[in-house]
Amino acid sequence: MRRIFELTWFPLLLWLVASIAYYAVFFSRAHVELNIEVSERTWFKIYWAAENQPFSEKRMARVRVQPDQTDYTFFATDLSKVAKLRVDTHQYVGKAVLHKLILSQKAVQPIEFVTNQDFNQLAPLDQIEEYKVTEKGLEVLSTGIDPNFLFTMSVEPRPYSGWEEAVRIVAIGLFVGFFYWGLSPLVTGFRFIPLCIAVVLGLVMTMSLISGDNSHPDEFVHMPAAEYYSNHWLPPVIENPDIRHTFSPYGASRLHTDEIYYLLCGKFAKLLEPLKLERYVQYRMFNVFLLALILIWVLQYESSRLLALPFLVTPQVWYLFSYCNSDAFALTLAFFLGCQVVLGNSMFNRSLRSFSIFEWLVTAIPVGTLFGLLFLVKQNYLAYGLILAVVVVVRWLRIADWNIRKQWAVKLTVIAFSALAVFGGKKAIDYKVNGLDRSERIAAMEREMAIPIYNENTPLEKKHVFLNLKDRGIPLSKLILVDRWFEKTFRSGVGVYSYFTISAPRIFYDCMRWSLVVLMLFLYGAIFLHGDRWDSMTAVIVLVISAVLVGASLEHSWTDDFQTQGRYLFPILSMMALLFGNNREILDKRFLSLQVAFIFSISFYSFSGVALSAIPRLLNH
Repeated sequence: MRRIFELTWFPLLLWLVASIAYYAVFFSRAHVELNIEVSERTWFKIYWAAENQPFSEKRMARVRVQPDQTDYTFFATDLSKVAKLRVDTHQYVGKAVLHKLILSQKAVQPIEFVTNQDFNQLAPLDQIEEYKVTEKGLEVLSTGIDPNFLFTMSVEPRPYSGWEEAVRIVAIGLFVGFFYWGLSPLVTGFRFIPLCIAVVLGLVMTMSLISGDNSHPDEFVHMPAAEYYSNHWLPPVIENPDIRHTFSPYGASRLHTDEIYYLLCGKFAKLLEPLKLERYVQYRMFNVFLLALILIWVLQYESSRLLALPFLVTPQVWYLFSYCNSDAFALTLAFFLGCQVVLGNSMFNRSLRSFSIFEWLVTAIPVGTLFGLLFLVKQNYLAYGLILAVVVVVRWLRIADWNIRKQWAVKLTVIAFSALAVFGGKKAIDYKVNGLDRSERIAAMEREMAIPIYNENTPLEKKHVFLNLKDRGIPLSKLILVDRWFEKTFRSGVGVYSYFTISAPRIFYDCMRWSLVVLMLFLYGAIFLHGDRWDSMTAVIVLVISAVLVGASLEHSWTDDFQTQGRYLFPILSMMALLFGNNREILDKRFLSLQVAFIFSISFYSFSGVALSAIPRLLNH
């Protein structure tokens, strides 16, 4: 009996979860069918509220609509708990025609707006100059950007067959059992991770090839910086007139940062010149190449696969690999540095165990150089470097033999100096080209090149409204409670595309939020229950440093520039992946695989069904 329980409890649990999910999707949510004709790309929204309850952005579903498409589907709320609806047809001054709107849900009579009689039940509320019901549907001419109608509901139950639903539940169980049996070999050694990364690589390649020029955030300044290095090895003179096109509206040039990404990307693009690719596709290929390297690595080294979790649990990471930007390189470097620390047979760990002076030197110096690159990526990844140091120090403290401890201390010191030499070498080159007053000259160029609303010399009242909020007397609480800084930062970290103009339905973000919470609880529960005090201490330090990173990003938005950029916090993903890799022996593989598979599935929907379908196309340029 015990053997039967051990074999069946997990697939039975999956069956229960799948059945609950079926109920949540089809019994407690309305499916919306929409047919609408618009003249501009805009949002169609439905708000809902109970009796005597105001409409709110928290109770709303929306879908992006565009002129070349009329049919759409999406999900709304549980109709049985709603007393009234507000329908917002479009968000521009002008005309839209609502041809059909149907909300259907199990056990509830559908709400249909198809006939003239149906549309006459919609009462106009605000910003509507004219509306009329014709054979085409509801024609709306707005005076503002928020025309809306009110519909007062009377929910009526609809009978359904209990036997039919029971058959569906049994079918779900058979379906889950079949796939559990068929896919369970992929759990062994986390074989599903290389498979998923291969899928991601295909999606990333597609995005790189089909998306148009300047369709992605700040690519118009990333590419010129990489293009400069395609023909140069040394950084430019700061005032060089030939690099003025690399400056952003803020007056900053990526050529003046410490990041090595632009040199590597430029040289890689130079190698691709014979392929005659579009200019921007040519520079995007370096990040695609980095993802391909990660795929090859996880195929070869099973123990590295959990360190690749950042590349599976949010489509925003996939997006970074699809266009020219330096964040993808930072994530890649973090992955390979994590592998050096975690993998038992890595060059770093071989160097620490080596008894041969020659072998030690030929491994320690290259490893130190690799770690030194951490100084040449975005500064927020120094937090990840701190966690790497914590993991190494904890391992050193666990050594009982004092002689081995001393040997490790010497070797780690050499590696640390090698890393600092990389950073020092970069600084020496910068000062050789631009002198010791480099920082002052960069600041002067920023003041010269920044457009007025971003220029530090501009009076505060004439600057962009998102700048220097603290100096304007705006309290931090407003950023958090009114401007929803945490929510917007979270969303931009799990799937907001282009220039924050393409986003998924609200339910996607809710699913991602709670799935990631469960994943975190699973990780920390395993560490605190099954790890030792050193593992628990490391996990707590990761939480503390993560909180500091979040606080620093929030402080930047308040005192400098209001930015809800989830990618600023991606070092946290790498830190969590390090915890997964370092504690892989105490994690339940089936639970972890199930959680990651679910997050990957909804991420796949976001990237393929939202990002790829809505991104401006190459053919349009």
